[in-house]
Amino acid sequence: MMEILECKFTSPDGRLIKDIAVEKSEREIGAGRLISFRISNRGSEERIAFALPLRLKYETTAAPENIRFFINGYNSFSGSGSFHMGEKEIETLIPNLRQVHRNFHIPREKKAGRFSSSLCGVLQVPGLPCVTVGCTDSREFSTQITADWKAGAVLLEARVQMEGRLLKKGQTIALPEIYLAETEEGDDLSEFTQRLSENMRADKWRRIPAGWCTWYHYFTNIDEKEFLKNLDLAHDFLPQGSVFQLDDGYTNGLGDWTGTNKKFSSGLKFLAERIQQAGFVPGIWTAPFIATEDTPFVRENPERLLRDSKGRPVKCMWNPNWGIFKYPYCLNVSRPDVREHLRETFQTLYDWGIRFFKLDFLFAATLPGDYYEKEKTSIQIIRESLGLIREVVRDSYILGCGCPLEGGVGIVDSMRIGNDVTPYWSNYVDGIIGGGFEQLSTRNSIRNTLARSFMQGKLFHSDPDCLITRKTDNKLSEVEMKTLANVNALSGGPVMISDNLSALDDNSRGLLKTAFALSKELGERGWEFSSPDLLDRRIPELQLARKSGEALLGVYNFGEKPGRHQIDIAQLLDWPECRVSFYESGLPVDLDQGILNTDMLPPHGSVIYRIKAN
Repeated sequence: MMEILECKFTSPDGRLIKDIAVEKSEREIGAGRLISFRISNRGSEERIAFALPLRLKYETTAAPENIRFFINGYNSFSGSGSFHMGEKEIETLIPNLRQVHRNFHIPREKKAGRFSSSLCGVLQVPGLPCVTVGCTDSREFSTQITADWKAGAVLLEARVQMEGRLLKKGQTIALPEIYLAETEEGDDLSEFTQRLSENMRADKWRRIPAGWCTWYHYFTNIDEKEFLKNLDLAHDFLPQGSVFQLDDGYTNGLGDWTGTNKKFSSGLKFLAERIQQAGFVPGIWTAPFIATEDTPFVRENPERLLRDSKGRPVKCMWNPNWGIFKYPYCLNVSRPDVREHLRETFQTLYDWGIRFFKLDFLFAATLPGDYYEKEKTSIQIIRESLGLIREVVRDSYILGCGCPLEGGVGIVDSMRIGNDVTPYWSNYVDGIIGGGFEQLSTRNSIRNTLARSFMQGKLFHSDPDCLITRKTDNKLSEVEMKTLANVNALSGGPVMISDNLSALDDNSRGLLKTAFALSKELGERGWEFSSPDLLDRRIPELQLARKSGEALLGVYNFGEKPGRHQIDIAQLLDWPECRVSFYESGLPVDLDQGILNTDMLPPHGSVIYRIKAN
């Protein structure tokens, strides 16, 4: 049973604001409803921190361990997955690592049974329809969906992040439209993303790229000689016309994206020309919204850094690759001189022939601070800044990394949907410091890729990060490398590799050939992507791509013991009859009264099936 509660509004000091009238309208669409809100201030002028226009209460006698809520993390690197309501949100233990994942405009939920999800959320209560709630317009405000379990009920709220927006006496403004669906058969995230895509004009469809990136083998140790050595070998591994991308390690300092250090004495223009001559697309890594204090652009005018309420520069993050005791800071990207700097930087890179731009750590534009344009929200500021870069680089391909997802919808081509992969499955930093949810690991990258499957091809191309297939300097087993390749290729997004090409063996070649072929097939229009067991477990073990009369199904074992799966194909696809075969070999697979019984999968193992309707 659902109860609709009164709307709430809070001030920046936490006070409840009265005298705000709410006008609500709704219309049915698909299996759900689109709900619009207009709010009017009938009292004295107020600054609003949060608006909670939609508040729903679901009564239940179910135990919290049987109620599940899907969390979509704030930015690319933030953990995503489902929790049961007896758990609590996971936070990284080291404070200086939290900027990479946290939305610092909202409080972290610390109580068991209380969760916050960015942009959308899904609630599954035994005996009740599955509830999907999401914001379908994020051009002005970010929205979180919160779930709060208390004995006998779950409170579900849409929380609009207004960041102190001034509402004058008598003024009326529109809040973001909210999509609400209550469905009997699982979530309705596909319909939600379609509505968001249409509102945000995210229907552009550029060719999904393949490519090579320096980062996951060389990290900051890349130099010009090694870069060109790999370029000479690229035709043996990459499809013609692939991206060939230089990552971190070339700069004179953070904030200077056109100059190079002594390891790249020939400069970026020379490298771009060599890449073009080889038949590939030149790509570059930048982190356009951050800089260090010693970068000339900042040293000459330190006011270009974003400042906190005490006038101190706002730290973006801590990255040991850039110095143990050296911090990058956030640029105040709404300042005219900073925007002019961005325009000049990307115009130069574009003029040199670069056509693939990996923009990293974009969350820096949204951290709280004394913005130059004080009446704009953080999401408006990042969208305007990304829009400026889009304008300059024209039809170049943009990959957004570390970006609040709604900040890039309709602007970037690809969005990183997980944290960085690593040459290991997990380690103590992930398992202990990060609680197994947000710190760097291949496991976490895979989980986010699966949990965010529904975004692919609607909001952007979902970038699952790079493949690692090498034998040396790598703790991933062959089984784990195969699973990473299967997940990434079946995601429908770009397939990029990141190894020293001279060190790859026949097994690597086989993995890459299969991954590129699958990615090419799924790069055509018409495919829908999902993880059917999204609400069953923290890491989904089913990955589905489907279109009319055909499907590809990835099945995974993320446990630590060998295991099998039994999958009701007829129920999964709603096809009365179908044929199943192994994707790679094409050999048929027999069904037992519509049930697919998989072979025994090793820990972290995987298999892909092709399914066709009769």
